Amino acid sequence: MGAEKAIDPEALRAYYGQLPNEYGFASQCKMTLLGDIKGKRVLDIDCRRGKGVIKLSDYVGPRGHVVGVDPTPEWIEIARSFQDDAWRRNGLPENNMEYLVAYPEDLAAAGLEDGTFDLVFANSSVNVDFCPEAVFREAFRVLRPGGVLVYSTCTVLPEENGGVVTDFLSGHPEFVKEDFDLPGIGSCSGDATLWPQRTRTDGFYICRMRRRA
Repeated sequence: MGAEKAIDPEALRAYYGQLPNEYGFASQCKMTLLGDIKGKRVLDIDCRRGKGVIKLSDYVGPRGHVVGVDPTPEWIEIARSFQDDAWRRNGLPENNMEYLVAYPEDLAAAGLEDGTFDLVFANSSVNVDFCPEAVFREAFRVLRPGGVLVYSTCTVLPEENGGVVTDFLSGHPEFVKEDFDLPGIGSCSGDATLWPQRTRTDGFYICRMRRRA
């Protein structure tokens, strides 16, 4: 990937400030790839209004913790407004969700430390982030050895899917693709592209990667 360069915070602020955000970006959590995550620490990058975080909160249970990050303060405020009702509806004894305003390329600025998450979920919003390469670098940094990175997009374009993953893996040999099963699709060898004309779904790309222990 070449030498890693620091990203100008002003460039991040300008970029995310001009993105349309009234309706958000199209995305879908592929929760079936996550496996048993009871008691795990999970990070949802570009969480938007927090719907994925609420689902993850239920899956990790009372001993787990989910952090959602997004660069749009208004969406984080909306997400926070839902959390008290959400953890109670999930039948939890207390809140296990946290929302932070953060650029996905600079999670350290939000206080997220190295190797502190068991699973990192990155959805299709990565495709429109300022620097997807830097987003993946940050995902690698905060993921513990043995942890899982799930990348799911709502596009079938190779340059936004397998191309992104290939570039990431070429610079991070610590990661390896991991087989998984999709309901109605079957066994997938590390990643899969869902073509609408074949699967009668929207177009999606899904990849599951594990950081070597």
